[in-house]
Amino acid sequence: METRDDVIRKSLQDALAELRQRLGEDIKTWQWGKLHTVTFEHLLGRRWPLDKIFNIGTFPVGGTGTTVNNGEYRFHQPYANVLGPSMREITDLSDTKRSWSVLPTGQSGQPFSAHFNDQTPLWLEGKYHELITDWRELNRQNGDRLVLVPEAR
Repeated sequence: METRDDVIRKSLQDALAELRQRLGEDIKTWQWGKLHTVTFEHLLGRRWPLDKIFNIGTFPVGGTGTTVNNGEYRFHQPYANVLGPSMREITDLSDTKRSWSVLPTGQSGQPFSAHFNDQTPLWLEGKYHELITDWRELNRQNGDRLVLVPEAR
C-alpha cells in the first residue's frame, strides 16, 4: 500500500524527470521562462501563415496564477501562458494625474499600425508609460486623428 510519503516521493521524481527531459540535466541552467512562454494570439493568427503577421511573440515570462503578474497555464499544454492581465495600471489616488499603465501588446489590433505591439517591450520588462489625463495635454500630444463624417442625406 502506498503511503503519503511514497506519493510525494514519486511525484517529486516524476517532476524532476520531466524537467530534466525538457530543460536538460544541469539544474543550474533551468529557467521557468524556458517553459512558461506567452504568445499574443490574434483572432486572425490562428493558422499558418497568418500567425506570422498577426501574432506577437513567443516570449519567456515569469509568474503563475498566484503571483502579482499572474500567468495561468494549462497542465495539458505545458507550460504556455494562456491567461494573464489584459492591462496593468498604477494610479495615485491623491493625484490622478500621476497614473501609469501598460497593455500587453498595443492599442491597435491592426498589425501594420505603429501601435500594434509598441507596448510589448514595456509589458515584458514590467514597466509602464505615463497616462495623460489632462485634455489640453492630450490634444497637444495627439499624433493621429481619424474623423468620420456621415454622408449627408
